[in-house]
Amino acid sequence: MSWFRRSAQPLPLPAQVRAGLSLPRGERLLAHAMLANGGWVVATSAALVVVDPVTGPQAGPGTPRARHLWHEVSEATWQACRDHVSDDPKVLLELVAAIGTWRMVSGVLRTVKVPLEVGVTSWPPDGRSPEKRL
Repeated sequence: MSWFRRSAQPLPLPAQVRAGLSLPRGERLLAHAMLANGGWVVATSAALVVVDPVTGPQAGPGTPRARHLWHEVSEATWQACRDHVSDDPKVLLELVAAIGTWRMVSGVLRTVKVPLEVGVTSWPPDGRSPEKRL
C-alpha cells in the first residue's frame, strides 16, 4: 500500500493547506507531498507536519493533525541509539552534544559564508540547499 500519490508533475501545495500551516516568521517550507488519502505531509525548516485532507473548492484551511519538531527525539530513536551506540547515558549525552555542536558550527559557517577549502566538493553535489530547489 502506498502512502503517497504519484503524479508525473509535482502537485502544488493548495492555498488552503498553506494557510492552515500558520508558519511562524522565519520558518520556511522545504518540501511537500500529497498523501493517498488526500491529506498532505509538509516539511518545514522546524518541523514535519501532517495535514488532514482539504475537501471542496471553497474549503477552509487544511487542519494540521500532527506536528513533529525536528529536534524532538522519539523513544524509538533513543532505543536505536542505545542499541547501536551505547546504553550509557553519558555517551548518549555526548552524542546529542556532538550533533548540536555540528549544527551550530554548520549554521555559523553558512551564515558568514566561509568558502570551502580548495579541492573540497560541495554537499549536496548540486550545491543547492533544499529551500533553493523549490
